[in-house]
Amino acid sequence: MAVFYDNKGRVSSARGEGKINYEFTYFDDHIELKATSFEGELKVYYYYLNAEGRIKGSSVFDNGIKYNKEGFITTMKRPDLKKDLVTGYKQLFFSYQNGNLTEIHDETGEKTYSFEYYEQIQQSVAGYNSPLFAGNVISDRPTSFLIEMGFFGRQSHNLLKKANDGSLSVHNIDYQFDHKGRITTQSGTYKFVYQCD
Repeated sequence: MAVFYDNKGRVSSARGEGKINYEFTYFDDHIELKATSFEGELKVYYYYLNAEGRIKGSSVFDNGIKYNKEGFITTMKRPDLKKDLVTGYKQLFFSYQNGNLTEIHDETGEKTYSFEYYEQIQQSVAGYNSPLFAGNVISDRPTSFLIEMGFFGRQSHNLLKKANDGSLSVHNIDYQFDHKGRITTQSGTYKFVYQCD
C-alpha cells in the first residue's frame, strides 16, 4: 500500500491493489474513514474519540475502550462474530510491564496473548508491528494506521519480538533495517519503503 500523510503527520489516505482506498478525515470528537474495497464498494465508518482524543469505540462495534492515567489501554470489549454478525462481546484486560504490553486476558482470566520484546526502542510501521495488531485486538488494515498515530493511546516502548496466542504456536517477529536504522522488512511478510532517504 502507498500511504499518504497530512501536514500534522496523520495518515490521510492509503491506496492498495485493485480499487482499495482508505481516506481519513479528522474531527475533534471522531475520525471518519471512507473505505473502498478491492472491487470498488465504498463504506463509511466512524471512530469515536474520548476527551483525550483516543478512540473509545466505532460505528461498527461498541468497544468501550478504557485507558489508564498513563494513556495505555486497560480494557476493551471485543465482538464475537458469526458470519459478520455480532453475537456478543468478550471483555479484554491488558497488563503492562516496563512500558510494554505483556499480556491480554479475557473476563474468565484466560490468557489470550502474551508478548516479548527486543531491547530496541519501538519503531511503529503503520501499526503492523504493534502488539494490538499482532494480538488480533485490531485486525483490520485501515484501523492499524491509527495505532501509530496514538489514537489507541500509548504503545509499547520496545520493539515487538514474539506474540504467543496461547496455543502451541509462537509468532517470532524479526526485522531488517536500512542504513539509517529504519525497519525495511518485518518477518519477511511486510516490506516498508520510506519517502525520504
